[in-house]
Amino acid sequence: MEKQVSKLGKEVKDRVSGFRGIVTSETNYLQGCTRMNVQPPVKKDGTLPDSKHFDEPDLIVIGSGVAIVEADPGGPRDISPVRDEQ
Repeated sequence: MEKQVSKLGKEVKDRVSGFRGIVTSETNYLQGCTRMNVQPPVKKDGTLPDSKHFDEPDLIVIGSGVAIVEADPGGPRDISPVRDEQ
C-alpha cells in the first residue's frame, strides 16, 4: 500500500458534491477505509455550518488550508496539587 500525504488541515473539495472546507479529522477503519471530516467556512451571518464526512479518495486538495501548530494540550502537569491529609 502506498503511503499518502495527510490532508489534515488542507482545504479540500469533494469531487462528487462540490462541498468545500478544511479537513479537521481523519478516521482509519480496520477494513482499510479512510474517512475525513470537512468543516466549511463560517457563513456571512456568523454561523458555523455542520461539517461532513467523506471518503478520502473523493477529496481533492484545492488550497494550503491552515497550519497545524503543536501546542500544549493542557491537562495535568508533572507537579499536580496534592490534597493536604490531616
